[in-house]
Amino acid sequence: MKIKFGFWPREYELEARDIQIAPLPEFSDVIEAVKASSHVDGAWIYPPRNGAFVPYQIPPTHVMNIAERTQGREFGELAISILGLLEGMLLIPEEWIRFYRAAIEPNTLSDLVCSKTEIVKLLETVHIFWEANSSLNIRRNLFGAIHWLLFSQSYEQEFEVFAWQYIVMDSCFKLHVDINAIPRNQQPSHYLRPSFLANAYSIPEPSWAIVNGNECELSKLRNEFFHEGRYVGHPIGFALSTMNPNIKLQLISFNTRLILGILGVNCEYVRTPVDTRQMHGLGLIHYRSI
Repeated sequence: MKIKFGFWPREYELEARDIQIAPLPEFSDVIEAVKASSHVDGAWIYPPRNGAFVPYQIPPTHVMNIAERTQGREFGELAISILGLLEGMLLIPEEWIRFYRAAIEPNTLSDLVCSKTEIVKLLETVHIFWEANSSLNIRRNLFGAIHWLLFSQSYEQEFEVFAWQYIVMDSCFKLHVDINAIPRNQQPSHYLRPSFLANAYSIPEPSWAIVNGNECELSKLRNEFFHEGRYVGHPIGFALSTMNPNIKLQLISFNTRLILGILGVNCEYVRTPVDTRQMHGLGLIHYRSI
C-alpha cells in the first residue's frame, strides 16, 4: 500500500521495518511553490480567504510504502502521525484537508529535536506498539492523541489550545490505564492525574501538577473551564495565563513526553522539565528492535 503525505520539507529517504518513505519526484517544485505562497507567514501557512476561511490542501511531498502484512491504511496513518510528532509538524495523507493554519517548518509544534537516524529507529515503535496492542480502541486512541496534540496548535488563542491539550492529556491517561489494565476503582481522580502520569513516565513533576488538598493548579483550571466557562478566573477569552512559559506550551511539552513514554521510548527527552522554552534532543538511551 502507498500513501502520499506531507507537507514535509526534508528530502529524506527512510526505511524501517515494513515502512519505506521517499520524496516524490515533484518534491523540489512543491517546496518552492509552498514557501513562495502569499499565504505563508514565517513557519506557518494560512488558509485562503474568500470572504471567509475555507478548507484547503497542501500538495504532498513524500510517499510511504507499507507492507501488506501490517493491515495497511490505519497502520500507515499511525506511522505518519508518529513521524509528524518527531518532526514537530502535522503530517497528513494527501486526500485529507486542512481547516486552519499549518506548520511548514520542522520543530514548530514541539520542543523535541530528532536526528534522521533517531527517526528511523523510532518508526520501529509503530510496530512494537501495534503488535503489543491489538485493541482497536488503544490503537485509535494513540493516533487521536498524537493527531490532536499537533492539530490543536492550528488554533491561535491560548484558551483554545489549552482545552484541546487538556483533552490530549486525558487521552494519554486513558491509554495508560487501558494498556496497563488498571481497574476503574484504582484510577486516580482528575486532580491527581497530572502527578500520576508524570511519576509513571519519569517526567519531572510540573508545578501545576502538585496536589494541594483536593486539587492541583491544572485541575482548578480544568474545572473552571469545562464546568464554569472561565479561564484563569475570568470568562473564557478575557484573560491569559500568567505562567512562564504559559500553560498552553507546558501542556504541549508534557503531552509530547507522555506519548513517547506510552510508546516505550527510553530517552533523556522524557526526563526533561516542561517549564522551559528550550529545545531538547531526543537522547535515545536504549533501543529495542523487533
